[in-house]
Amino acid sequence: MNKALIRVLIGTILFTGTLLLGGGQDEPELCQGNYLSEAAAQHQLAEIARSYSTLEEWKARARKIRTGILRGAGLERSA
Repeated sequence: MNKALIRVLIGTILFTGTLLLGGGQDEPELCQGNYLSEAAAQHQLAEIARSYSTLEEWKARARKIRTGILRGAGLERSA
């Protein structure tokens, strides 16, 4: 897999993905820089991929990631 693509995926996952892996944290943990080695990042991506197996589960995860990105950027819409 292309290293640049891995970095983008890792950045997105680490920015918002800790909601799933962080044991129920209210706020995601922002991990900056070279937080994980490439091997550790690939392992984490594989673990996250196991958290969904259907299109609906994937879409729910995508919504959660999108919401986290918007919240983190201060662009979350009011309900």
